[in-house]
Amino acid sequence: MYKIIVKRCKNASYRKKMHEIECFKRSNPRQFWRYFKYAGIRVSNSVSLDDFKEFFANLSDGLFKCEHDEAKDFCCTHYFNTDNCSFPELDRCLTVDKIKQAIKCLKRNKAFGSDCLLNENFIECSDILASHLCDIFSGIFNSGFYPESWMEGT
Repeated sequence: MYKIIVKRCKNASYRKKMHEIECFKRSNPRQFWRYFKYAGIRVSNSVSLDDFKEFFANLSDGLFKCEHDEAKDFCCTHYFNTDNCSFPELDRCLTVDKIKQAIKCLKRNKAFGSDCLLNENFIECSDILASHLCDIFSGIFNSGFYPESWMEGT
């Protein structure tokens, strides 16, 4: 019986605290956020700078060791340190069908980028936009001059 009473008291206290937080959320946002600011403070063990450096320095040890036989054979038969590397699949012409296929892979309800264009715009208007996008991308790829905004990230 004692455990049941303690449990009820804890639950009542918890509900009361949640009610207070809800009230702070509407009436006193500063107090609301102050509660969370101090609620999450924990004492942590400090890591020395040398240990930190050693951990990240050793992180890549053994990264390039190959354990898979098929991967070893592939690495032995291919020379990767060449300047005249060519990939024929990257030299293929861009087609409207490929653009439409890429648009079909876009997900809905995602945030827009720096261009402020939603995926839904492309999805809903793919029949109209695909040929224009194909012309634009082909021109950019053929010229070799890429828009500066393609270098930006969020």
